[in-house]
Formats: sequence, structure tokens, C-alpha cells
Amino acid sequence: MTMYFFVIEVFPAPNSEAAKKYGGGHASCWINSADRKNAQDKATALVTSAGWVPLKIIEEKEVSAESYGADEPGLEHFAQAITDDEVCVFYTYPKS
Repeated sequence: MTMYFFVIEVFPAPNSEAAKKYGGGHASCWINSADRKNAQDKATALVTSAGWVPLKIIEEKEVSAESYGADEPGLEHFAQAITDDEVCVFYTYPKS
């Protein structure tokens, strides 16, 4: 099994629900895929389907369960991505 992790800088899509509340943020995505390019495409598609515009990938790496400590929240998201093949968590900041 291969899991890729991406952190993507995001901006709310115009006229989206997110644009009403948020000024921007980052999306952390865990994608269960053997192919890095396919995983990247899935991550950006998840971001887009959630009403966000992916601006740039600021972190990208292959991860395993051993990449996380027992108490790290990333381990829970990693485990969920094993089941669902993809998990995307948004960290946002309000409009100024």
C-alpha cells in the first residue's frame, strides 16, 4: 500500500459557501494510491469539489503508519484514508 500526503494552499471559490466565511487556508490530504500523479490529481479534485481553489502544493510526501506518533492526529486521518482511499482536512482562516 502506498499513501501520499499533500498540504495544499487553498482559496475559497467565488460564490461558494466557503467564500462567505473564509479568507483562505490549507488542505491536508491523504490519498491511498500507488501513483503519485494520480494521488495529486485526486487531492486537487477533492479540494475543488469542496468549493476551494487549489493554489499550490506546499508539502508532498509518501507516508506510512510509522510516519506518525501514537497521539498525532495525522495517524487517525491516515487510518481513515486506508478505509476510504482519500481524506482531506481543511484548516481555514476567517475573512479579514
